Amino acid sequence: MKLIDSRGETCPIPVIMLKKALKQKSSENIRQIVDNEIAKQNIEKMLSELNIEFSSKQENGDYIIDLKLVESDVALEEIIEKTGDIIIFDSDKMGKGSDELGKALMNSFIYTLTESDKLPSKIIMYNSGVKLACENDDTILDFEKLEKSGVEILSCGLCLDYFGLEKSLKVGSVTNMYSILQSKLNATKIIKP
Repeated sequence: MKLIDSRGETCPIPVIMLKKALKQKSSENIRQIVDNEIAKQNIEKMLSELNIEFSSKQENGDYIIDLKLVESDVALEEIIEKTGDIIIFDSDKMGKGSDELGKALMNSFIYTLTESDKLPSKIIMYNSGVKLACENDDTILDFEKLEKSGVEILSCGLCLDYFGLEKSLKVGSVTNMYSILQSKLNATKIIKP
């Protein structure tokens, strides 16, 4: 039995750890241990969506989730599909309220995107969103990974100039409002975290 110890990990890391294990296409059963209810619920939701049989129990404050895999369960393909979608980042924070929480949520969103099976064709950053490609080491590394997967990373030149970041861009390239508009008009779907 393969053991995945996800204690101490926060959303979405436990789900991503399990997803990676499932993609190894082994029929070996898996036990995953998490230490919080949210992680347990997220894992159970994913397993239900994948029609994978599992049981869970609580033991000494931890949640233990046992997967009983059959041959058909391990047919998960590691297919990364690029769509005609674009993702717009118009802020370096996600949501309103706490700036600290907003930055943590944005980091988590971008990291989770790197682990997605479907990738957008473009990521466009404007307003304070351009800071994600200049100042935030975590998001810069994730954007580099996305760029290597074929996602075009674009930052508004006027915005870079406004924030004094025109020489600080670390990933992707500079774009302009005309190109941003054309990308939005031609997009299959526009996603904004």
